[in-house]
Amino acid sequence: MPEHIRKKLQEEIEVLEHELQHELPKELKKAVAMGDLSENAEYHMAKQRQEFVRARLGQLKKRMGDLSLINLSNIPKDKAGLGSRVKVYDMSKEEEIDRREEHLNYFVNQLFHIVLVTEAARLDNIDPWEHICIGSDFDGFIRTIDCCKDASELSNFADELMKQLPKLAKDSGLRLRKSPQELIENIFFNNCFNIISKYAR
Repeated sequence: MPEHIRKKLQEEIEVLEHELQHELPKELKKAVAMGDLSENAEYHMAKQRQEFVRARLGQLKKRMGDLSLINLSNIPKDKAGLGSRVKVYDMSKEEEIDRREEHLNYFVNQLFHIVLVTEAARLDNIDPWEHICIGSDFDGFIRTIDCCKDASELSNFADELMKQLPKLAKDSGLRLRKSPQELIENIFFNNCFNIISKYAR
């Protein structure tokens, strides 16, 4: 297992174990002392958090176990295998494929698919561009998107998308209703904020 992945997983495990063993018991004890548990929001929130932390720890420990079985020294050097890093050459164009561009193309194609399916279904005049939000779970990546190794580089991802959206939209025949900058701002922040503001009351 690559050391940086092992370290990142181990750090999250330690943080969650401390929360589960020390912080949550204190919160539960404090909530119980408040009396009636049937309408005790603090108690129910702490119990839900406790269940989430236990489930997350189970996922992380399983992931650690699975990754520990991968021996990087066994990766073949003369052919592609599990864990290999390869360069892809497009014979028809006689050029090497840009892995970063391929990642972005794949992401944008999924985004366009959501838009086209929603528009085709005519779901109560819903504008899909106002309901798409970005989420991330970087600890789960074995190989991250080249322009976005972790959450600190989300701005790089946004910049690359802003550059590629017009070209990819034109290639796919999709009309962008707003400027690339407005769409990116909505996808990375405004849409999520608006949805939470509307429904999380």
